[in-house]
Amino acid sequence: MKRSNEITLNNLNREDARIRGQLYSAPTKQKQLRGIERQQSIKESLYLYLLEKREESAITLGMFTSNAKVIDHAYSSFRPVSPNKMITYLASLLLGLMIPISFIYIKDLLDTKIYDKDDLLEVLNIPYIGDIPLTSKKTELISKVDYSPKAEAFRIIRSNIDFVLKKNDSKTKIFL
Repeated sequence: MKRSNEITLNNLNREDARIRGQLYSAPTKQKQLRGIERQQSIKESLYLYLLEKREESAITLGMFTSNAKVIDHAYSSFRPVSPNKMITYLASLLLGLMIPISFIYIKDLLDTKIYDKDDLLEVLNIPYIGDIPLTSKKTELISKVDYSPKAEAFRIIRSNIDFVLKKNDSKTKIFL
């Protein structure tokens, strides 16, 4: 009986040691269990988030279904539709001609200078006696024996003055 009680005591001691070992290892197992539960909750929340996003994208894709209908299919050509080359060339030609013409016309319209005897006769209603040509020589006006164009112009003016004075019967004789 003693022997059987010793065997039973040994069995109980072993069982006690095993249970105590399990009791001492419980905090580490509990720590491992918490880690596993944490991992499981993280994965579960991520999975739920991804499911939610998938449903949202399915809803948005389902909402934007196209209600458009193709009536005629598109076609293309190698020529551009716009700008039209002929209209561009015509417009540039017209502008190219109109700008210089208008500039010349306005310049001529604003010009009030007298260039020749025709300009003078248009403005004033007076007799024309003659004119002296302009020369670039810095010499005397006319020498005693001179047959230059300038000397001939002076002779023409002198004879025209004599002709006008013979026609004029009044005593006042003014020349400009």
